Amino acid sequence: MTIKGIDVSKHQKAGKVNFEELKKLGYDFVIVRAGYGKVLAQKDTAFESHYKAAKGAGLHVGAYHYSYAVNVAEAEQEADCFLKWIKDKELDYPVAFDIEDATQKVLTNKQRTDIALAFMEKVKAAGYYVMIYSSASWLGSKLDMDRLKDYDVWCAAYVDSEANIKKYYDGEYGIWQYSSSIVLPTVYTSRLDHNYAYKDYAKIIRDGGYNNLKKVSAPATPDIETPTSDNSDVIDLGDIENWVPEVGGGVEIKNANMYVHAQLPAIRYKEVTGVGIVNNYRKGTPHPYQVSIYLPSGSVRKGWVNEDDCRKPKSDVFTQI
Repeated sequence: MTIKGIDVSKHQKAGKVNFEELKKLGYDFVIVRAGYGKVLAQKDTAFESHYKAAKGAGLHVGAYHYSYAVNVAEAEQEADCFLKWIKDKELDYPVAFDIEDATQKVLTNKQRTDIALAFMEKVKAAGYYVMIYSSASWLGSKLDMDRLKDYDVWCAAYVDSEANIKKYYDGEYGIWQYSSSIVLPTVYTSRLDHNYAYKDYAKIIRDGGYNNLKKVSAPATPDIETPTSDNSDVIDLGDIENWVPEVGGGVEIKNANMYVHAQLPAIRYKEVTGVGIVNNYRKGTPHPYQVSIYLPSGSVRKGWVNEDDCRKPKSDVFTQI
């Protein structure tokens, strides 16, 4: 899954971005800067205009805050401002904490991480789906990402391929800001930040009731009379209805694609069939299970697979691995 979007602030003049044209070009989301700093007067002067126009065009909208905080107290003040700015806004995309300022560069990794957590935990407690934004370099060297593992990542990296991001940051991310220099002449006369999202954030947020949106309830399932059958045409899939893959347990896949990353659409191996072991699990990602599949030739295929492709292996097959 790859979803296209942009992010904007007062640097893109209010009323000058043609969001309706952006929608026609196949873009689905806009993340708007709500403001910066710890004072209410630092609200982005284009926030209201950009928000209204993007919503009016039928785009999914999120918001972000640019931070200058150099300690936890200031980060909490920034969170208070941000929450006031976005109050009553219908945001169906994540809200993000942008940490990258030169004033924060002189701090330690622990201090920067403390600041990020102070802001994000306060905003999360208010009911929002929060993520952290920074450059791949900062994510890889200036923050303790183990402490931030509960939050999605919006990674800025202006490189020619995603493989090159790993030179700076080897972790996972839900959104990749891949360019700040692309011009869409029918949308805006100057350059725009461009992004790919790898999760259906609009659905996650709506279904989960985040961002103070009303949770979407699944429709009731009608009672259906089940016809009798002799089960002569039923295929045994290893009781898949009652089985969930577990890390360290066995798994079987059939003609399944194996992906480079839990969140990315890049395929490592196509149409793999075999049995193996579940190595890892990343909840909420498109390809949540990392597996090692053992082929009859003796070689091993390792990658991430979709949940629907995982089957319970026959126990006698698995014990031979």
